[in-house]
Amino acid sequence: MENLHKKNMLEQEQKNDESNIDTAALSTIGDEDDLTAALSGNPVKLALTRAFIKVKNHVDIIPMIMTVVTLCVIYVSMHDILYALAGKLPLNDYNSFLFFVNLVLQIVLCLCYINVSGKRTGKTKKWLFFGLYLLVAAGSIVLDLDFIQDVNVHLSMFNGANAVKDPAPLLVAQSRVQLHLVFLIVTIALAILAPIVQPFTKKIHLGKQNRVKKQ
Repeated sequence: MENLHKKNMLEQEQKNDESNIDTAALSTIGDEDDLTAALSGNPVKLALTRAFIKVKNHVDIIPMIMTVVTLCVIYVSMHDILYALAGKLPLNDYNSFLFFVNLVLQIVLCLCYINVSGKRTGKTKKWLFFGLYLLVAAGSIVLDLDFIQDVNVHLSMFNGANAVKDPAPLLVAQSRVQLHLVFLIVTIALAILAPIVQPFTKKIHLGKQNRVKKQ
């Protein structure tokens, strides 16, 4: 009877130890557990898990990508815009200069956000460059709106014999600038939201993978 009682006591202590181990393990589940679980799956699942973890821990990657995409949008559209500026709009030199300034601002925008999202960037420097980022983005928005308005005025200024004979280049250039404006506004919105949602996204884990096997 005494041996049976000792055996029951040992079994009860073992169950309590396993319960404590499970509780402690579940409380420390994190990104490493997600990656460990993904390693047992296929390569695509592993790649997606790594990408998910990287993005959720560094949400500012999304505005950085969008900033580069916005830069590409206006540079890819350069030919159409310059063609419209070449003799199609009044004050060609003035408009050409403003477009050049806008191109430079897009490069400055990327450089600013690189400093904002840098891992070694101090808090003061981060906010300083973030303010500069918003200021440069606002300037680019003004230049886009100025170009769009200039095209509208030019197309509506003449009628009859003085009407613009070939408005297509102007309309194409205007649509390219409008597209850049949309991307720019979306990028600014994401840049503002990134530091707000970052504390919440870091707490997200892949729940279905967070299982601790009992030994």
